[in-house]
Amino acid sequence: MKRETLHLMREIEGSVMARRDSRERLKSLTQSNMPSFETEIDIPKAQLIKTADIEVKPQIRREFSEEDIESLAQSLKEHGLLQPILVAEKPEGGYLLIAGERRLRAAKKLGWFTIPAIVVALKDEQKLKIIQLIENIQRKDLNLVEKANGIWEYFQFLWKRVGGTDSPPDIDELWLTFYYLHGSKSERIKGKLELYSKIAKECSVMVGIPPATVLLYCLIASLPQDIKDAIVKTPSVSATHIRLMMIHRKPGQWSHRWAQELLNKIEREGLSRRRFERYLKEQKEEKEQNKGDGSSLVKEFGKIDRFLKGLGKNLSNEDKRRLLRYLLHQTEAMLTKIDGTGGE
Repeated sequence: MKRETLHLMREIEGSVMARRDSRERLKSLTQSNMPSFETEIDIPKAQLIKTADIEVKPQIRREFSEEDIESLAQSLKEHGLLQPILVAEKPEGGYLLIAGERRLRAAKKLGWFTIPAIVVALKDEQKLKIIQLIENIQRKDLNLVEKANGIWEYFQFLWKRVGGTDSPPDIDELWLTFYYLHGSKSERIKGKLELYSKIAKECSVMVGIPPATVLLYCLIASLPQDIKDAIVKTPSVSATHIRLMMIHRKPGQWSHRWAQELLNKIEREGLSRRRFERYLKEQKEEKEQNKGDGSSLVKEFGKIDRFLKGLGKNLSNEDKRRLLRYLLHQTEAMLTKIDGTGGE
């Protein structure tokens, strides 16, 4: 209990510190040079720009409910736009939307010719991508998978930038780093795993969540699409539920059937974190018990295989033949004894 409490306190402390620093780091990205995370600047004031001059590229949030847009449009009509959208001024003219696609759609639905926007002048496409990712990741209306996809995209950007490699992160290594961080076993993070941990911490400060949770979201994004679709369709499932499933099995070991059964149980019974954790533990114990002698038999086969592979390394071929004939004779004798006993 003490260990779990200590781990929870560390998670909360990391989250608080991350949220405190994330805004400062986001502001620093609007500088003209590559990010210097100690630099502070003033956020530009909102100005009116033409909606027709705004280019929209695919963002993290891909699905927009027509009813949601209609509701927001009515709110804009009654109260106006309370939070300006964020755009980047393009060198060739016009603007590129960074955050606020839902607000922009609602404004266009009302026939607005202009919309309040914070305009950032950027020539660095990479930094523009970072700002867009972070602004979208910090939205509260993203579903679990949308947020995971955004964090994973940002993690991969930092992976290339910090690691200096185009090779994608290894999911098993990423999972192992997550496993150690989650279990407060950071002393085991060595070698290449240190890079995963370093990037997770950098990403943590920017998006305002603990490093272990950053890696969890990355692992969620790496799941097969059919499983991610199932997660989205299960409203009661939280990141905490997926965290327990991820500790129980690596992403590569997830099957659609296994995941769907657990998701259905969470939804059907409204399982809390503790109840779900208890259920997974019971399932694991039951599986071990059901293995019974079969599990022991597999271990014995393994022992025999290792023995035979290392048999007589220092013997001549003739001596090996004599040894194998002796083993064959002893095996036949033991089988005869077992068969004889079974017939009594």
